[in-house]
Amino acid sequence: MFTALAAASLILFLIVATPMFHNFWDHQGPDRASRINGFVANVALAAGSWRGSMPDNCTRIPRSRWRRVNRFVANVLY
Repeated sequence: MFTALAAASLILFLIVATPMFHNFWDHQGPDRASRINGFVANVALAAGSWRGSMPDNCTRIPRSRWRRVNRFVANVLY
């Protein structure tokens, strides 16, 4: 019912919490690698919740643009 609001809340939380808890720039070695993995996982969660909250028949933005955005997100994450 309120998927867009829930996705926006999750994205806002992740924007605030990710730099606080996954500050890989302050660490070295294996600890840095694990914090980078957590950072990337949170970015993936934010991207997935953003994409999951969008309707499939979105009329304001052409479908071809959604495909480009999805390809860009997939290339960044993988």
